[in-house]
Amino acid sequence: HSIYGSASFSYKNFAYLDLTARNDWSSTLPSDNWSYFYPSASLGYVLTDASNAKGALSFLKLRASYGQVGIAPGLYLNESNYITSTAGSEGWGDYIDGANYGGSIRRSGVQGNPNLKVERVTETEIGFDSRFFDNKLTVGFTYYDRLTTDGILNLETPPSTGFSDRYVNAAEISNSGIEFDFNYNLYSNNDLKLNLFGNFTRYKNIVESLQEVSR
Repeated sequence: HSIYGSASFSYKNFAYLDLTARNDWSSTLPSDNWSYFYPSASLGYVLTDASNAKGALSFLKLRASYGQVGIAPGLYLNESNYITSTAGSEGWGDYIDGANYGGSIRRSGVQGNPNLKVERVTETEIGFDSRFFDNKLTVGFTYYDRLTTDGILNLETPPSTGFSDRYVNAAEISNSGIEFDFNYNLYSNNDLKLNLFGNFTRYKNIVESLQEVSR
């Protein structure tokens, strides 16, 4: 189940604010922790409309945004369960398999984790969009910072547990970067348009922590 809401506001056609909010309930989470909430907000400010600027600058918009996303774990990961055997899998031995005699049930090798939480991604972004010389030149810039917390990973478990692996909230990963682009109209008439375009991107990904990971 989900509930989603949004609201948009504007002021004199040069300032804009958009808000969203969402709450999900996921049956793949433990029953006492299956509700999770994540919001977002974005702000835009058209400086050229607010100040009635004239000259080489045709348009300038400043923007900033913040948002969260919740990612629920997959099915049947929060508790140990049983599965049906198939031919050639573990059943009643290497040569007499339950799948050949009406089917059998065995315990899954994946250990359930009742403490699983939602994986969250939080991102902040700022930037601007601009145009110059009667819109002949456009320039855009964006900086973003993204953080993933409680990342869900499949990890090995000691053989003494009777299981082969389990899913845990083990990872914290950060991503940040910049994006720059421009477009310049070199020549334009009714029959021909010639533009010069370029972009530059730089980003950095860091695994900040990996809990319960031994190798």
